[in-house]
Amino acid sequence: MYLLVLTSFPQMTDSQSIELTVQLNQKDIYRASVSIVWGRHKLHEWAGIAVCAAILGGFLFGLLFSRTNGIPAVWSGAAFGVMFVPVFLYAVIHISSHSASKSLVRDTPALQGPTLWSFTENGITVVGPTARGELQWNSFLQVRETREQFLLYQHKHLANVIPKRSFASPAEIGRLREMIRRQVPTTSLQSDG
Repeated sequence: MYLLVLTSFPQMTDSQSIELTVQLNQKDIYRASVSIVWGRHKLHEWAGIAVCAAILGGFLFGLLFSRTNGIPAVWSGAAFGVMFVPVFLYAVIHISSHSASKSLVRDTPALQGPTLWSFTENGITVVGPTARGELQWNSFLQVRETREQFLLYQHKHLANVIPKRSFASPAEIGRLREMIRRQVPTTSLQSDG
């Protein structure tokens, strides 16, 4: 699991710009990390991964104990694997995301202060505690929207995190959503309803 913490870039101005001040916290980074991991695969792919891991894990568990119980141990091991492995995978994703987010907040200078994001039709300007810069819309492979965040991917497993709590109003969230739809063809956004 990876999380890109963008630190910044020159200044663009536009009358239609959307300006946000973002201060990421551990909860934001945790949520983004979990979303990035779960977003790597579609639901049916995760189900397939979980079932395969459960069957293999259960079968191996059964084989280890088959000397004492015989063939019933293989079946009970498989049943145990089917019930236990998906729960284990879920727990590992959440525990590792929590640990990583705690470490990032503590050890990343770019997260020690607020970052100003300015979105326009021409690009994005970012001014943060450690850098400043400009991003072009075509630098994003995709944009995903979750219930609490926008995740702007510049790499398959790295995303810039924009918490929705940073917006002044739901209308401003809608404006950014529409701008993203126009600029990034690979989006997974909520409806404006």
